[in-house]
Amino acid sequence: MVDKLLKEKARLERLQGENNILKNTLKDKDFLHAKNIKAKDSEISFLKGEVANSTSQLEIANQKAESLHTEIDDVKMSRAQSKIRQRDQPSGAAPPVGATPSASFAAKWGDEEHDLFVRLCYGQVVKGNRPNTTLNKEGWKAVYLQFAARSGKDTVWDLRKLKNHSDAMREDYKIFRKSKFGQTGLGWNELTKQFEASDEWWKEKIKSNHAYQYDFEIPNETEEDESNLLDWQTVCRAATYTLVYYYESFVHKEPCHDSIRTGGKLIDEIMKGNEIRCYQDFRMSKDIFISFCRILVDRYGLVPTQGMSEYEEVGIFLMTVAHGCGNRLMQEMWNHSGETISRHFHSVLQAVCRLASDYIKPASNYNTGCGYHTPQHERYHPYFEDAIGAIDGTHIKCRVKETERTPYFGRKGYTTQNILAICDFNLCFTFAWGGWEGGAHDSRILNEATTQGNLNFPHPSGNKFYLVNAGYAHKKGYMAPYKGSSIRYHLADFRRGDGSERVPRNPKEKYNHLHSSCIMVIERTFGVWKARFAILANMPMYKIDTQTDIVLSTMAIHNYIRKSNCSDSAFRTAERESYIPPDSTTTTNRSRESEIDETDETDYDGRCNNPNF
Repeated sequence: MVDKLLKEKARLERLQGENNILKNTLKDKDFLHAKNIKAKDSEISFLKGEVANSTSQLEIANQKAESLHTEIDDVKMSRAQSKIRQRDQPSGAAPPVGATPSASFAAKWGDEEHDLFVRLCYGQVVKGNRPNTTLNKEGWKAVYLQFAARSGKDTVWDLRKLKNHSDAMREDYKIFRKSKFGQTGLGWNELTKQFEASDEWWKEKIKSNHAYQYDFEIPNETEEDESNLLDWQTVCRAATYTLVYYYESFVHKEPCHDSIRTGGKLIDEIMKGNEIRCYQDFRMSKDIFISFCRILVDRYGLVPTQGMSEYEEVGIFLMTVAHGCGNRLMQEMWNHSGETISRHFHSVLQAVCRLASDYIKPASNYNTGCGYHTPQHERYHPYFEDAIGAIDGTHIKCRVKETERTPYFGRKGYTTQNILAICDFNLCFTFAWGGWEGGAHDSRILNEATTQGNLNFPHPSGNKFYLVNAGYAHKKGYMAPYKGSSIRYHLADFRRGDGSERVPRNPKEKYNHLHSSCIMVIERTFGVWKARFAILANMPMYKIDTQTDIVLSTMAIHNYIRKSNCSDSAFRTAERESYIPPDSTTTTNRSRESEIDETDETDYDGRCNNPNF
């Protein structure tokens, strides 16, 4: 029995030992497991840190790559624009600061170019580069570069032409939606991709719109002959013409001005050609033309556009005023639309009007002209040595509405505006005031000019005076001739007869003879001015304010040419003694004298007191 108990006790102790060993083993395993878990967690944390660092480095690398791509895109666009600028820049003229490239070639859109453009735009929309109704700057740049790379037309189709095509597609889509959803009786066939309409719809359209009626008549509907309503030949002709008219007007617009000789090429030809061609086209030499363009850009706010350089802008303006060309002829010459021609013409006109304030004003060298017309010539000295210029009015044709014509009719027999002008003896205008009706008298305009302080009228000072004709009052500062039926004044009066009849008969006629000869400087100035600018002889139908601006701007150009190049051929001709102005005011002055009391023979301020007369 004891032995059995001892055996049981030994077995129990053995079991407890095994149990303890098992517990210790489990503890060791739990410790190792926990240790492994901690090590794994540490490794995971380390790997997360590495991943975060790699992600940060990747983002930095992506940013650098994107920056490099942007720089590459800018370089590509700059090269493309440089090609356009070099193509349109006239030779011998440095491009101005801030000039933009000129896209002078007309883009011709085919099916391939159109499909490529649509796919590229759609790709930018998917990328999120259309925040509103159009692409943003990055989207357009990407479209431009990809289109240029795939089509090879980077030197012809600039970004502006792509945007214009997008605008045209937008308008076409509006017309499509209006036709699809806004026309009653007109349906869209999804299978044929065509519009379908009933016979009644075509019949109503043909009756209501002359655009659908092309050399045919719609048969009248009668109860006796209903077959006329089904005259398919007439309906088909109407439908064919309508579809052709719609397609050519809205879908496939055929370019109107697509000549290979663009305005930029025309300027380049003129600048590279003979000097005479530039003078004939622009009425000025090449060097003056280039300097005139630059001064308008640098000082008077003329801004060249992406599609036109300042040389082309000024060329359009000068050719218009020099030859009196109409808008349609300028479209053909410069290969631009009528709206483009008009817009740039008025842009240059505004810049030249700003230039006029600096160039139409008295100068210190008013008496430095060469020739027989200056008061320093021996025939006038010393009687007119204090004369600083001559005053006269001239009539320029104008176009006004029929209801406003009455006050613009004068002695010319047609509508004119009366321009008051002062010139010095250097054949330059020193004051000009336009816009007066042709029926206004010269003396009234002068009185208004001298009394209004906002005109900056150049009043004579001291003993200086202006020469005026018989249409003006004689007073201090304004020297007029003697008046009277028995006193001759005009040079033509002294050229009649023979021998003694051509010689002044008394001191008053001698004074009038010299006065009439010296004041002819204003007619010489008018002659050069009007001969240079043909638009003054036949003014187009602009607003009256625009017509006045054209007159004053041509006077400013006249002065600019004179002050820049005194050897101009037109001025050299006018300085000859034998020069006869094309629009001499001999008869004009006589008509003015008829409005003055012809019996007035009184002595004015002692004009004949000088014993030398």
